[in-house]
Amino acid sequence: MARDMRKAYAVVIDEEAVMMLRITLEETLRPRATLRLEGSVAGEWVAPLERECIGLLRAWVALTLDLKDVGFVDRAGVEALRRLGRAGVEIRGCSGPVENLLEGEGIIVARDADGVDEEQETVIPSEALKNWGPVC
Repeated sequence: MARDMRKAYAVVIDEEAVMMLRITLEETLRPRATLRLEGSVAGEWVAPLERECIGLLRAWVALTLDLKDVGFVDRAGVEALRRLGRAGVEIRGCSGPVENLLEGEGIIVARDADGVDEEQETVIPSEALKNWGPVC
């Protein structure tokens, strides 16, 4: 069940808001929080995403970003996801093109042993742990 903590970051065109990034905190049991992202991880929406993640990392033991409904990630988004991954945020649920982009940039995308993403804990390879650093 998703807690009604939706935050939508949008631009206004002709008095109508066009959704660019929706962030939803999924209701999960501690110690892991899950943010479901929809839209684009790009441009001016990168900073609000990082702020949300930093706040959750301070309050929860672990954080997962579900990118299943993300269709576009620009350079700023890739760099933000790289920083978040280094800070211990699990990135999962990417579509094929987004997953290929992130993995091509050296960002770990979590998936099950059979290659199918599911909503459960993933063991992060120990070699990835040495690359994690502060978010900012």
